[in-house]
Amino acid sequence: MDERPGESLVHYGITATSYDGLFSASTVFHVNTCTDEIQESFPLLFCRNIAQNETHQSFNRDDIIASLQMNDFCIIPLDPWRNAIHEYGEKIQEERRIF
Repeated sequence: MDERPGESLVHYGITATSYDGLFSASTVFHVNTCTDEIQESFPLLFCRNIAQNETHQSFNRDDIIASLQMNDFCIIPLDPWRNAIHEYGEKIQEERRIF
């Protein structure tokens, strides 16, 4: 995606899909066309469970490295306290859908 009119940036996205087609992993980054520098110090990782239409994301370097070291395809491991926050957010979203 060309974002040069605003900030001289070109937006790149890369997506990979699991062999069974049930999961995808993607990352995005921006390159400054004037300086050839990547804007982000570390990329953003999106993990999607296609069958359940769930997306998890992280820009935390340690999370992304841990995810890449796992045998499972694009799973972002969370500490117990962050997982509790994530589950609470899902509960709130579900309750908002009901009303």
